[in-house]
Amino acid sequence: MATSATGAAEGAQMGATMQDHTHELVRWPASPLLRGQTLGYRGFRFGVLGTRRRLMVPDGVVKVMVGFGDLVRVVDAVVPHHATHAASMVNPVRTRAAVGEHTGSLYGVTVLLTPIAAYRLFAVPLNEWGEQPLDPADLLGAEAARLAERLAECDGWESRFALLERIILTRLAFGPAVSPEVLWVWQRLRSDAGRVRVEQLASAVGWSRRHLERRFREQVGTTPKALAQVCRLQAALHRLDTGWSVARAAAETGYHDQPHFDRTFKGMMGCTPGQFRRYRAAADPSDSRDFLPDQVTSVLLQDPRGCASRYRLAKEKHLRRAPRPAGMLAARAPLPAVPQAAEPSSAHGGKVPDDDPGPTTTATRTERRAQTLPHR
Repeated sequence: MATSATGAAEGAQMGATMQDHTHELVRWPASPLLRGQTLGYRGFRFGVLGTRRRLMVPDGVVKVMVGFGDLVRVVDAVVPHHATHAASMVNPVRTRAAVGEHTGSLYGVTVLLTPIAAYRLFAVPLNEWGEQPLDPADLLGAEAARLAERLAECDGWESRFALLERIILTRLAFGPAVSPEVLWVWQRLRSDAGRVRVEQLASAVGWSRRHLERRFREQVGTTPKALAQVCRLQAALHRLDTGWSVARAAAETGYHDQPHFDRTFKGMMGCTPGQFRRYRAAADPSDSRDFLPDQVTSVLLQDPRGCASRYRLAKEKHLRRAPRPAGMLAARAPLPAVPQAAEPSSAHGGKVPDDDPGPTTTATRTERRAQTLPHR
């Protein structure tokens, strides 16, 4: 893997730097073979004294966490009616922020996936997921427990990431096809930061708005309009994080005025833009708060007001595991077993050059078809 050396160097440096504080965090890039599917991996081992709460921002990414330590508690930051307690979970594309809390050790790995890859990887329509974190066993069956065991038995982060790459490559090769129209609309929303009308997108791909929304929800997990709101929120957060005023960030990202932006922000985040900015300013500079370098994805909650207090005021008796989406296990198609062999080798001596397009799978054919759609 051409970028493995960079990932190894970064991971080794961070691990060595943070070991004395019982904190270890390793970031690892995805192989070129998974370009456009997997956004990267994170290995983590945190020993925490006291309770640690993190606000997780809507970012359009599916996160698969496989944990080997204590349980994590996750609750919606806006509508805190249900909580999930688990060491491993699959976090779907969210349109509202969530709060994660843990009090013991946190140890495991996280895979960052595009929703397109998640649809193909798990072979389950994403509109069945909802916004609650899911038990990996609901998506993978008994294989989820075996995966956790195999990852825990690996002798280091690099071998864990290599195992995950083999699993993902195998599943994607046999996963369901993604509509090139859906892929094109998803890419267009991201490239335009959500500032494009759904009617325009539907017309560009030759579908009705209703048909586009149905297919998009199936393969991305939300409607095009809802994903556009997430993209606009991310654009505004990026500007706020670089020192822009709230009014200027709102105007530049397409909101009618600041009150409109404030209402939308609080409806998605559970706090005001000013409160969120204070959380970011108060966070420990050494905290690796963002999963992706070009997005604002999380922040530790230090301020006892706002989002943190809304979370704590939720009564435990009202928090329960959300029911499994109807028909999920019935929809899960059997997939081939994950090979135990070493990473795929090639004529390049086991290394994949940067310009290698990878195997011609359903995904690559879909991407090529999507590139032929109009750019309006």
